[in-house]
Amino acid sequence: MSLRILVVDDDALNLRIAARLLRGLGHSGALANNGGKALQLVAEQTFHLMMLDINMPQGLSGLDTLTQLRRSELPGSTRLPVLMVTGQYDDSTRKFFTDAGRNRSHPTWPHWCTWWVPYGSTATLPAC
Repeated sequence: MSLRILVVDDDALNLRIAARLLRGLGHSGALANNGGKALQLVAEQTFHLMMLDINMPQGLSGLDTLTQLRRSELPGSTRLPVLMVTGQYDDSTRKFFTDAGRNRSHPTWPHWCTWWVPYGSTATLPAC
């Protein structure tokens, strides 16, 4: 199954790498270099998944982007699964996401990432 994936990262190299990897896996989608652009794309297009960098110092952070996304979703609608990605996953980050209600976290190499599966979702996402 081909998925439409929105990748959001302020690092141009990370966006290029993600685009190449996703195309190689047979997926399509869009790239955004900031949270504002990501929210605009979500309003205009349909995606199966958003991969969102946590640490974007210019404009909306990944967490602010996620907060605005969730506020814009209609009650009872299907929520867009969001894979939160970071290269700085330590005990304080893990605690923050646990407190915020994240469901699962998986260590990966060379980065760590954490993902949110929306409450009530039946989606099964692969480990990042």
